[in-house]
Amino acid sequence: MAKPTSINTYRVPASSRMAAPIIKVSAPRAAPPKKTRRAPRRSGGGGDSEKSMVGLGVAAGLIGLAKKSGYLSKLPEVPFVGRIGAAGIIAHFWQKAGGGQMAADIKKVCIVLAAYQLGNQGSIDGEDDE
Repeated sequence: MAKPTSINTYRVPASSRMAAPIIKVSAPRAAPPKKTRRAPRRSGGGGDSEKSMVGLGVAAGLIGLAKKSGYLSKLPEVPFVGRIGAAGIIAHFWQKAGGGQMAADIKKVCIVLAAYQLGNQGSIDGEDDE
């Protein structure tokens, strides 16, 4: 059998210096533009158009017809607003329940008529009837 030979091993001391870390540098670039909030677009502005004027005229005609035929006299007398104001309050709740533009026009006409009567006569029809 063959005689084993010895192997000489040498220990090499580790380098006292560590490897430098890799630093990635990117080229300078422009800053992204600032995002500004835009105001939402507003629609409308057709308050005095012919369509709304015709609707208000029709509503005024309906109120006049209701007064002439006696339907307004059947409404309860509400203090300070009278019977026309009561019709305006009914039209307001009718509009809230889905009455549409006609209910809104009737409400506006009732407010205008009540204000006219208050300024002209000093009272609203049905307010102080005795």
